[in-house]
Parts: sequence; C-alpha cells; structure tokens
Amino acid sequence: MKKLLILSISLLGGSLVMAQNRRTIAQTQNKQCVHIAHGYHSVMLTPYEAKQLVYQQKHIQHMKRAAKADGYITRRESAYIKNAQASARVDIYQKKHTNRNHNHY
Repeated sequence: MKKLLILSISLLGGSLVMAQNRRTIAQTQNKQCVHIAHGYHSVMLTPYEAKQLVYQQKHIQHMKRAAKADGYITRRESAYIKNAQASARVDIYQKKHTNRNHNHY
C-alpha cells in the first residue's frame, strides 16, 4: 500500500510541461502532491485520506490531459482545472489539520 501510494504521488508530481499556462497548473499540482506525501509520512493523514487525495490528484491529471488533447488549453479549461486544484487544496488542508484527539461533547 505504501509503495503504491508513494509511486502514485511521484508519478502525478513529475509531469513535464511546455506551455506557460500549464506550468502554473503543473507547479500547483506538484506542490499539492508534496503536501499529500508530507501529510502521509508525518501521520497527519490516514492511509484512506491519502488515498482519497491521490485519486483527486489523478482526476486533475486526467482533466489536464483532456484539455491538452487538442494541443492547447483554453482559458475556460484552465479556469476549470484551477478551480479543481483550489478545491483539492482545501481538501488537503482540512484533512491534514483534522484534530483526531479532540473529544466532542
């Protein structure tokens, strides 16, 4: 499980980019993959949470490939991908900062 998760994170984080528009998207995705890996290794994320976040990153990667299929990422496609990345950023933050030791009465 650990090897699969680490491999998935490294594959998603290592995408090469050519265009200026995609560079920002790729840099954001790389940063998010680093945050997921850090959360997993520092035990801030459970394996299940890390797996959910990795699947979310895979979905964003698929969106990038589909947008680039015609050779160019339009502004609308870029905005759609960036919106998905913003949502992923919030999910990563919330999952990493969940206080599991806090008792709710």
